[in-house]
Amino acid sequence: MQLKAKSTYNLELGNSCISDSCNPNDLTRYEWQEVAESVGARFVNIEVSCSDSREHEQRASNRESEVANLKLPDWQQIQNRHYEAWKTDVIKIDTSGKGIETSFAELIENLSA
Repeated sequence: MQLKAKSTYNLELGNSCISDSCNPNDLTRYEWQEVAESVGARFVNIEVSCSDSREHEQRASNRESEVANLKLPDWQQIQNRHYEAWKTDVIKIDTSGKGIETSFAELIENLSA
């Protein structure tokens, strides 16, 4: 709740906010949408994925947390996560075989459309 409150305050001030999280179900997706809509802010769903399972596993296995003492999920935990398909509009960015710059450019193009 604290993160949502801070996001609401920033949105009320006219600042942009990004909720960067694994958001695999409708309930949490809808809650973030409510935060934005409660102050009349633009809300955009963006799903970033990697369709190549080998590449995804390699990325997950080699990443390091920037947060002290945060244990990142292993590949098996990632595969076992519950996921609900999107029922709302969403910009989908597949990062398979792409660098950060290419994926970001694709996102900016989709946001501008």
